[in-house]
Amino acid sequence: MDIIVPKEVHLKHDSILATIKAIIISKNDDAIKIKVRDEFTGLNMRENDELILLFNEKNMFTILKCTVIEASSHSNYYELKLVNSEVRKDKRKHKRYPVTYDID
Repeated sequence: MDIIVPKEVHLKHDSILATIKAIIISKNDDAIKIKVRDEFTGLNMRENDELILLFNEKNMFTILKCTVIEASSHSNYYELKLVNSEVRKDKRKHKRYPVTYDID
């Protein structure tokens, strides 16, 4: 699988409820190194944890299932082993727009 580095992705881990943004900073044969955005400090990811990386490119969703090889939570760098990858077609019928909720 060809991934152009750097690549912004969404990361999903069991310790967090929603996806968070990360950047793939390097990729070798089956190893990926990511940096989680600075605003998401103190993630509870440890070695051998499973997580999913998601990104959308040219109306195709790419889903990467990974395990954590090395976790450095104080610097937000994580080294991952690619376990499985899957590409799916985007089946949205309508364009998505960002939404902001304003509570008074």
